Amino acid sequence: MKKMIVLGAIVLSMGITSSAFAGGYGAAGCGVGNLIFQGKQDKVSQILAATTNGTLANQTFGISTGTLNCDATGLVVASKEADTYSAKNYDSLTKEMAIGSGEHLDTLAGLLNCDKAKLGAYSRAHYSEIFASNNTTSTEMLSALVKGLGSNS
Repeated sequence: MKKMIVLGAIVLSMGITSSAFAGGYGAAGCGVGNLIFQGKQDKVSQILAATTNGTLANQTFGISTGTLNCDATGLVVASKEADTYSAKNYDSLTKEMAIGSGEHLDTLAGLLNCDKAKLGAYSRAHYSEIFASNNTTSTEMLSALVKGLGSNS
């Protein structure tokens, strides 16, 4: 029985330690436990929140879906989404960027977290820079677009 209690304490402390670096959530991280004990940073609340998260195994789901007070909109995730979207919709995006508007371009604006009208106007005005050659890939197009938008206020 003592071994089980010690093992349980070790596992619990490992769970708290591994999520201690979760930004802005406290030691327990995001998840159902964070929602139940929201705003409480004392040790007891964080232990109970971590126990709730560990028991329900909900943090992975929350991080993957952006629910349960978890944030799935990190730069790496957003960048990957825009990359994948650009590759799959490259032909439509090339046409819509030349025009400066369209459904695919609006979606890309959402993924890049920028204003649709400004993205449309920029892509139309700088089309030849974004598509530097006839062999421009979707990755090169997206890189040129992001670089140009970054330097354009």
